Amino acid sequence: GYRSIMGMQFISKILGTLGVTDERVIDRICNTVIENGYISNFQDHMSTYGKYFDMIRYLATLAHHEDQANHLIGYTQHVITDIQQKASTAEKPRVYAVLSHPLLPLYAVKTENQLVEIAGGMSLNKELGLTESANPEYTVEELNALDPEVIIISGNFATPVAEFISTCKELGISCRALDTGRVYTLNTDLAGSSQRWALGLMDVANILHPDIFQYSLPEEYTKFNHEVGLPET
Repeated sequence: GYRSIMGMQFISKILGTLGVTDERVIDRICNTVIENGYISNFQDHMSTYGKYFDMIRYLATLAHHEDQANHLIGYTQHVITDIQQKASTAEKPRVYAVLSHPLLPLYAVKTENQLVEIAGGMSLNKELGLTESANPEYTVEELNALDPEVIIISGNFATPVAEFISTCKELGISCRALDTGRVYTLNTDLAGSSQRWALGLMDVANILHPDIFQYSLPEEYTKFNHEVGLPET
């Protein structure tokens, strides 16, 4: 199904980040994780950075690229620690994350919500324990009562901010995020990206605490490639 296809795409990208370029090796590993059921719980493997690191190590073992995995994990852990320390004393904004439309909240286990918490925000999606089955949609009344201070728009086809705000006004949505203009679209190449997890975290940190973080994502992308041993693109 769709999720299996997406899972295979994520795994293929991670393997590429680990320096695996042989299509036969990638196909072998993909077939392995399908056959042993590993892919069936893919979202859980991305739900915390500890589990994400475990997934990197597992795939690296299958590909015999353990050294590359250590570089990727070490770089990512350094970014996490640095951002957590710098944001530790900052006030945590209340953040609501959506999939393109204001009434389509990201369910709690999605990676973007974890990035919000690490970057010094309060993820309302996680606080409410939103699930795909119970909370596929939100209502205008629920969102107005939630009154988020920041709204983050995610997804490969994320709605532009101006269009998103217009939709909110048409629906009668009113909250502090709209009043203060704190509505943002995540970088579509980084948001929820399995292989560039650390760069997605930097993007969120820039959004939540611009007084603390001013990461240049193009520069950090080049640094990322260098740190994990990939050629610049």
